[in-house]
Amino acid sequence: SSDVCSSDLLGYGGGFYDRTLGMLRKKKTIVAIGVAYAAQEVASVPHGTHDQPVDFVMTEKGCFACG
Repeated sequence: SSDVCSSDLLGYGGGFYDRTLGMLRKKKTIVAIGVAYAAQEVASVPHGTHDQPVDFVMTEKGCFACG
């Protein structure tokens, strides 16, 4: 893994986390951390305008800033 990662995540939650993060970010500054296995890392994932980025991704190999 690199020191900087993509902040896009792929999921099957029907947009629940995107809506929740969007709502929270309108109220105050928050830090969003995605948790995954290092083996799940890919160069890019499809994303839309409604998708909310994460600030960090944590795997068993460490925590990486996104941006």
